[in-house]
Amino acid sequence: MYPPPPGSSHGGDAGGYGQQQQSGMPNMAGFQNMANLAENPMLQSVAKENFLQMQAQLTNKYMPGASSFWNSLRYYFHVDNRYVIRKLGLLIFPWRHRQWARIRFNDESMNNDPSAPRTIDFAPPIGDVNAPDLYLPTMASITYILFIGLLKGTTKSFNPDVLQNTFSTCTLVLMVEIGAMKGSLYSLPGGADVKPALLDMVAFAGYKYVLVALNLFIGISLGRTVYNVVMFYLCLCMAFFVYRTMEQAVPAPAYEDTGHKRRLYFLVACAALQFLTIFFLGFTRDLGETTFPGFPSMPAFGADDEYADDEADV
Repeated sequence: MYPPPPGSSHGGDAGGYGQQQQSGMPNMAGFQNMANLAENPMLQSVAKENFLQMQAQLTNKYMPGASSFWNSLRYYFHVDNRYVIRKLGLLIFPWRHRQWARIRFNDESMNNDPSAPRTIDFAPPIGDVNAPDLYLPTMASITYILFIGLLKGTTKSFNPDVLQNTFSTCTLVLMVEIGAMKGSLYSLPGGADVKPALLDMVAFAGYKYVLVALNLFIGISLGRTVYNVVMFYLCLCMAFFVYRTMEQAVPAPAYEDTGHKRRLYFLVACAALQFLTIFFLGFTRDLGETTFPGFPSMPAFGADDEYADDEADV
């Protein structure tokens, strides 16, 4: 018998299978090379930069002004733990503060931070305790809303609408206050040129939520009597703080004695407005009475009326 010719019968099939298997190995190696390239840190950084540039171009094209607004917003959240602690001390004890002028970037006293956004000529909050920020007002307003929900829960009158209504009240009070302050600026000489930044005024007005939330915590812990006493003190603190900060934000007129008087009236009105808003936001009947050792406890304000209403319903 003759041997089978090369490439025929079973030998040919085995050779074909081996060729297919060998031809598939380069494809697997190619996928592995692509995976290695995707994990390359240098290529990842290049791709990230290209994506950010493309995103910035599309944003400037379809939403002009969005980038500048975002940079301005970043300025008000450029804070650290040291600034938060110092700002809380300034709000609670404003009488001890002496230097209220804000630091500018060209001042030698400013510690230049290369990572700080430079969209505004004033130093960011991380470098100046007098600079306004939106971090504290935002966190404080959320805390205030949660405390109101907690108080409603202790009296078994909580429902989800409480949080929504409290948020709407906070927003409405802030809008009315800022609108009144902005409108009052036009009564000053050259009022059209006196334009403190809108976000600055939002921050100045929003600091009251820090004090209101703090006082609610005190009221929950110590009762209504201490709560009312501390509220009056915090109103004085907030009024003094707003007066001094707005005094720096609204420059004194260079002429006209009546202009100085109008500016003084404006500052006093801004300070007095803090009493109204804090008393309005802080008013609640859900706090219990303060009890001291040796003294009988008193029922919470309004408890007798609620008890009488329940009896009437029965």
